[in-house]
Formats: sequence, structure tokens, C-alpha cells
Amino acid sequence: MKETYINALKALSHPNRLQLFWIVLNAGRKISITEATDRMNAPQEEVTNDLETLHKAGLVILEKETNCLYYRAKEQVEYQYQALENSIRFLPDSFFNPDKEQTSLPSDTLDDNENGIKWQYHY
Repeated sequence: MKETYINALKALSHPNRLQLFWIVLNAGRKISITEATDRMNAPQEEVTNDLETLHKAGLVILEKETNCLYYRAKEQVEYQYQALENSIRFLPDSFFNPDKEQTSLPSDTLDDNENGIKWQYHY
């Protein structure tokens, strides 16, 4: 289990694969290689290789339909994988597109009254 989690982290260590996984997670459905290529604005071979790496790392599931390949996020049951997914899912679009205006998840302050701590979150 430890090695598979480390492999997932390694797969996500490349910025393009991180963004691609973010796209798959936020699609909320299976997406084709063509759609992923369009969203990434990258060569299809590169996107295909990155999706295969995410698949081997156990982060996405490959589905074949007729002449088309689709990928969707693998439903994770282990807590550390769920936490990893959520940390990526909630990255704002501006994280990957710095020139794009942020449209969600504004900076917020969370008061932890129980401990008297204020947490400042910047998204």
C-alpha cells in the first residue's frame, strides 16, 4: 500500500499530469483522450502518455468503448487517497492558468474558536 501511494505521488509530481488529473476529477464523468487533449492544449501523444501514467498509478480508470478510450477518476476508498484527491480537486482554475481570473474559492479566514487560532487560506 505504501509503495502504491508513493507511485501516485510520483505520477502527480509533473505539472502536466497534475493538471490533467485535476481536469479528470473536476469533469465528474469520463472524458475522452480528445477532450483531454483539447482541455490541455497539448499534443495527443503527450496527453495519452500522461493518462497512462495516471492509470498505472491507480488514479484513473481506463474504459474502452468502440473505437474510443475514456478515462475517469478512480473512486478511492482509502483515506489518504481521498485526501490527496480533494487537495487536487479544490485547486482553483487560476492555479493552472495564472492569467485567468479566479472565479471560485476566494481567500477566507477560518476561526478555530476552540483553540483561539485564526487560519488564513489563500486559494
